[in-house]
Amino acid sequence: VVNVRASYFEETEAIVERLIEGLGVSRIGVLYQDDSYGRSGLAGVRQALDRRGVELVGAGTYMRNTTAVKTALLGLNQKNPEAIIVIGAYLPSAVFTQWARKLGVKALIFNISFVGSDALAAALGPAGEGVYITQVVPFPGGDGIPLLAEYHKALIANDATARPSFGSLEGYIAGRLTAAVLARAGEPPTRESFLSALVKTGKFDIGGFTLTYGPGDNRGSNQVFLTLIRQGAVVPVERLAP
Repeated sequence: VVNVRASYFEETEAIVERLIEGLGVSRIGVLYQDDSYGRSGLAGVRQALDRRGVELVGAGTYMRNTTAVKTALLGLNQKNPEAIIVIGAYLPSAVFTQWARKLGVKALIFNISFVGSDALAAALGPAGEGVYITQVVPFPGGDGIPLLAEYHKALIANDATARPSFGSLEGYIAGRLTAAVLARAGEPPTRESFLSALVKTGKFDIGGFTLTYGPGDNRGSNQVFLTLIRQGAVVPVERLAP
């Protein structure tokens, strides 16, 4: 498998780093979905904390495909967390955050990219104000690098009514990488020639977004970006606000 995006471990690492080293926040809790995805995210948070000599203050869980999160919230809140990292789907995350607002929970709330930013913002409504979400591609509505203008042009050419999204931008980057590797893989391309071209080339500049591969390294990017829900919209931010 060839990945273009940072891993969930890298996303949780970025959150913990920003909290501890940026804000001085060390009382961190986790709500996680009780499946392999959720447990992997929990492990990522624990590893990031362990590297800094900080203990997780608490962890709550919920069953997949449910929104039964209130009990987990009450348990976490008893630990007085300053921040809660949610590893789950958008609907239970939204219900968790709505209950947190109703109960006056003061902790900062974070999600990782899996949650689906637009769906989460829509489900949360006004309760979403101030919720952070990490992303693994640049902000799709931006214009900071050539990739984004090229993506916007391709998006409109395919569907004039389509709105930029993190998911479609990630797919566009994957498509651009595939085309670039195939151009170097020879005719007819094979699995072996594709992987050989990928590793031999090593670095790919996709409109200013760099992907790097090598022997034993199939993850092109480790970049993690930060966004915030503000007035119902997902917007890019550079740093956390206390």
